[in-house]
Amino acid sequence: MIKLTKILQEIQSEGLESRLVHISFELFDGTKISEDVTLAFAPNSAAVFKLGANIEKYTGLFEKEALEYNETPTDAYIYGLVNVMNDGQDIFFFNNGRRLMGQAKIKGSRTAAIEQIAHEGLHLTRSLIAKALTGDKFPTGEWPSIGEQDNDLIEEEQLTTALSHVLDQITEPFLEMASKYVPELKKLGRL
Repeated sequence: MIKLTKILQEIQSEGLESRLVHISFELFDGTKISEDVTLAFAPNSAAVFKLGANIEKYTGLFEKEALEYNETPTDAYIYGLVNVMNDGQDIFFFNNGRRLMGQAKIKGSRTAAIEQIAHEGLHLTRSLIAKALTGDKFPTGEWPSIGEQDNDLIEEEQLTTALSHVLDQITEPFLEMASKYVPELKKLGRL
């Protein structure tokens, strides 16, 4: 974890701001989730590739394409992304601040923030549960299924309850970091 903290400090000078957010909760079956997630914001999509190692490998996205993409406030190579890095050990939640700012101008700051947190928060919740159920590394093959069938490892109610725990723990740091791009967000939450 010391190595990851050092990397986070080094990349902040490149317009990429990040922090570790510890998320912990317990699933209905007693499975404990306890994970440090890298929450990151940058003014462009290409910055995500500076977060850690193996991001191209796990996302299927490419830094070269991000650099060549003509980003605008309403269109970006990456708006938000939850995935893993560092050989599948670390989960990140990346946000394109300029794209969030564009969405806030269209839909309003509160709606834009809620949409982003809800969308990526669901991906984050599923990633946290999948990692906990499959061991120390993020699953690269078959993911645990979600639903109400007998063969589903994650019940829908369990997922939605877990989502509420994740959102409770990620929303305040998200709003604080997002307020650099959308100042009105300072008024939301417990800031």
